[in-house]
Amino acid sequence: MPKQGVQLKQVRSPPITWLSDGKLKLSLLLRHEAAGTGRVADAVRLLTQEKFSPPHLYSAFPSLRKPNNGLIEKASDDYLRCILAKSIAEVYKKVTPKYRNEAARKQFFKRLVEVTELVYISESNEQLHTIFESPSDDEILVWITNELERLLAQRTDLAPDYFAKLNSAKNEFNFALREL
Repeated sequence: MPKQGVQLKQVRSPPITWLSDGKLKLSLLLRHEAAGTGRVADAVRLLTQEKFSPPHLYSAFPSLRKPNNGLIEKASDDYLRCILAKSIAEVYKKVTPKYRNEAARKQFFKRLVEVTELVYISESNEQLHTIFESPSDDEILVWITNELERLLAQRTDLAPDYFAKLNSAKNEFNFALREL
Protein backbone atom coordinates (compact mmCIF):
# COMPACT_ATOMS: atom_id res chain seq x y z
CA MET A 1 0.00 0.00 0.00
CA PRO A 2 1.57 3.32 -1.03
CA LYS A 3 2.18 5.99 1.54
CA GLN A 4 -0.27 8.90 1.57
CA GLY A 5 2.51 11.43 0.81
CA VAL A 6 3.12 9.91 -2.60
CA GLN A 7 -0.07 11.23 -4.13
CA LEU A 8 0.60 13.24 -7.25
CA LYS A 9 -1.89 15.94 -6.27
CA GLN A 10 0.31 16.69 -3.27
CA VAL A 11 3.35 16.63 -5.52
CA ARG A 12 1.78 19.38 -7.65
CA SER A 13 3.98 21.95 -5.97
CA PRO A 14 5.95 22.23 -9.18
CA PRO A 15 9.02 20.02 -9.15
CA ILE A 16 10.40 22.21 -11.92
CA THR A 17 11.24 24.91 -9.38
CA TRP A 18 14.41 23.12 -8.32
CA LEU A 19 15.78 23.04 -11.85
CA SER A 20 18.38 25.57 -12.87
CA ASP A 21 17.51 27.94 -15.68
CA GLY A 22 18.97 25.78 -18.40
CA LYS A 23 17.93 24.16 -21.61
CA LEU A 24 15.78 21.48 -19.95
CA LYS A 25 13.67 23.91 -17.96
CA LEU A 26 13.34 26.31 -20.88
CA SER A 27 12.40 23.53 -23.29
CA LEU A 28 9.70 22.28 -20.90
CA LEU A 29 8.27 25.78 -20.56
CA LEU A 30 8.72 26.52 -24.26
CA ARG A 31 6.87 23.39 -25.32
CA HIS A 32 3.62 24.64 -23.86
CA GLU A 33 4.21 28.32 -24.65
CA ALA A 34 4.90 27.53 -28.31
CA ALA A 35 1.87 25.24 -28.55
CA GLY A 36 -0.34 27.95 -27.03
CA THR A 37 0.93 30.67 -29.34
CA GLY A 38 1.24 28.51 -32.46
CA ARG A 39 4.96 29.23 -32.82
CA VAL A 40 6.20 25.64 -32.61
CA ALA A 41 8.54 25.98 -35.61
CA ASP A 42 10.25 29.01 -34.03
CA ALA A 43 10.68 27.16 -30.75
CA VAL A 44 12.20 24.09 -32.41
CA ARG A 45 14.56 26.27 -34.45
CA LEU A 46 15.76 28.12 -31.34
CA LEU A 47 16.24 24.93 -29.32
CA THR A 48 18.17 23.14 -32.05
CA GLN A 49 20.70 25.89 -32.69
CA GLU A 50 24.28 24.84 -32.07
CA LYS A 51 24.86 27.69 -29.62
CA PHE A 52 21.91 27.72 -27.24
CA SER A 53 21.25 31.26 -26.09
CA PRO A 54 18.70 31.81 -23.30
CA PRO A 55 18.69 35.61 -23.84
CA HIS A 56 17.83 35.05 -27.51
CA LEU A 57 15.07 32.65 -26.47
CA TYR A 58 13.70 35.18 -23.96
CA SER A 59 13.66 37.88 -26.62
CA ALA A 60 11.70 35.62 -28.98
CA PHE A 61 9.36 34.43 -26.21
CA PRO A 62 9.28 37.20 -23.56
CA SER A 63 6.54 35.46 -21.56
CA LEU A 64 9.11 32.84 -20.49
CA ARG A 65 10.85 35.39 -18.23
CA LYS A 66 7.89 35.35 -15.85
CA PRO A 67 5.76 32.34 -16.84
CA ASN A 68 2.21 32.23 -15.56
CA ASN A 69 1.11 29.52 -13.15
CA GLY A 70 -0.67 27.56 -15.88
CA LEU A 71 2.51 27.32 -17.91
CA ILE A 72 4.56 26.33 -14.86
CA GLU A 73 2.02 23.68 -13.91
CA LYS A 74 2.01 22.15 -17.41
CA ALA A 75 5.80 22.11 -17.53
CA SER A 76 5.83 20.67 -14.02
CA ASP A 77 3.55 17.83 -15.13
CA ASP A 78 5.92 17.12 -18.02
CA TYR A 79 8.87 17.00 -15.65
CA LEU A 80 6.90 14.80 -13.29
CA ARG A 81 6.34 12.39 -16.20
CA CYS A 82 10.09 12.36 -16.77
CA ILE A 83 10.75 11.54 -13.12
CA LEU A 84 8.01 8.92 -13.23
CA ALA A 85 9.68 7.36 -16.28
CA LYS A 86 12.97 7.29 -14.38
CA SER A 87 11.13 5.64 -11.47
CA ILE A 88 9.84 2.95 -13.81
CA ALA A 89 13.34 2.38 -15.18
CA GLU A 90 14.75 2.07 -11.66
CA VAL A 91 12.04 -0.43 -10.67
CA TYR A 92 12.78 -2.41 -13.84
CA LYS A 93 16.50 -2.53 -13.02
CA LYS A 94 16.02 -3.43 -9.37
CA VAL A 95 13.12 -5.89 -9.56
CA THR A 96 13.67 -7.82 -12.82
CA PRO A 97 16.57 -9.92 -11.49
CA LYS A 98 14.38 -11.08 -8.59
CA TYR A 99 11.96 -12.88 -10.92
CA ARG A 100 13.41 -16.30 -11.66
CA ASN A 101 10.10 -17.82 -12.77
CA GLU A 102 9.38 -17.12 -16.46
CA ALA A 103 5.60 -16.80 -15.97
CA ALA A 104 5.98 -14.40 -13.06
CA ARG A 105 8.50 -12.35 -15.02
CA LYS A 106 6.08 -12.10 -17.95
CA GLN A 107 3.32 -10.90 -15.62
CA PHE A 108 5.69 -8.34 -14.12
CA PHE A 109 6.70 -7.07 -17.58
CA LYS A 110 3.07 -6.96 -18.73
CA ARG A 111 2.02 -4.80 -15.78
CA LEU A 112 5.12 -2.61 -16.05
CA VAL A 113 4.37 -2.01 -19.74
CA GLU A 114 0.80 -0.99 -18.88
CA VAL A 115 2.03 1.60 -16.41
CA THR A 116 4.74 2.76 -18.83
CA GLU A 117 2.19 3.23 -21.61
CA LEU A 118 0.08 5.27 -19.24
CA VAL A 119 3.02 7.54 -18.47
CA TYR A 120 4.24 7.95 -22.04
CA ILE A 121 1.12 7.71 -24.15
CA SER A 122 -1.75 9.17 -22.15
CA GLU A 123 -2.56 12.72 -23.15
CA SER A 124 -4.40 13.46 -19.95
CA ASN A 125 -2.53 14.15 -16.76
CA GLU A 126 -5.78 13.61 -14.89
CA GLN A 127 -5.76 9.92 -15.86
CA LEU A 128 -2.20 9.69 -14.61
CA HIS A 129 -3.16 11.38 -11.33
CA THR A 130 -6.10 9.05 -10.72
CA ILE A 131 -3.94 5.94 -11.09
CA PHE A 132 -1.39 7.10 -8.55
CA GLU A 133 -3.82 8.81 -6.14
CA SER A 134 -5.99 5.86 -5.28
CA PRO A 135 -4.56 3.37 -2.79
CA SER A 136 -3.64 0.18 -4.57
CA ASP A 137 -2.62 -3.36 -3.75
CA ASP A 138 -0.71 -3.51 -7.03
CA GLU A 139 2.87 -4.09 -5.91
CA ILE A 140 4.30 -2.60 -9.11
CA LEU A 141 2.50 0.68 -8.48
CA VAL A 142 3.74 0.57 -4.90
CA TRP A 143 7.33 0.09 -6.08
CA ILE A 144 7.00 2.86 -8.65
CA THR A 145 5.42 5.31 -6.22
CA ASN A 146 8.07 4.54 -3.60
CA GLU A 147 10.79 5.15 -6.17
CA LEU A 148 9.01 8.33 -7.29
CA GLU A 149 8.88 9.51 -3.69
CA ARG A 150 12.60 8.82 -3.29
CA LEU A 151 13.51 10.72 -6.46
CA LEU A 152 11.31 13.66 -5.52
CA ALA A 153 12.73 13.75 -2.01
CA GLN A 154 16.21 13.89 -3.53
CA ARG A 155 15.04 16.68 -5.86
CA THR A 156 16.36 14.74 -8.81
CA ASP A 157 17.53 16.97 -11.61
CA LEU A 158 17.38 15.17 -14.95
CA ALA A 159 19.37 17.87 -16.77
CA PRO A 160 22.55 15.72 -17.00
CA ASP A 161 20.53 12.84 -18.48
CA TYR A 162 18.84 15.30 -20.84
CA PHE A 163 22.16 16.64 -22.12
CA ALA A 164 23.63 13.16 -22.47
CA LYS A 165 20.65 12.02 -24.55
CA LEU A 166 20.69 15.25 -26.55
CA ASN A 167 24.40 14.84 -27.37
CA SER A 168 23.88 11.18 -28.22
CA ALA A 169 21.03 12.06 -30.58
CA LYS A 170 23.10 14.84 -32.16
CA ASN A 171 26.03 12.45 -32.75
CA GLU A 172 23.71 9.81 -34.16
CA PHE A 173 22.14 12.36 -36.50
CA ASN A 174 25.56 13.62 -37.66
CA PHE A 175 26.69 10.03 -38.26
CA ALA A 176 23.55 9.33 -40.32
CA LEU A 177 24.18 12.47 -42.39
CA ARG A 178 27.80 11.41 -43.04
CA GLU A 179 26.57 7.97 -44.11
CA LEU A 180 24.21 9.58 -46.63
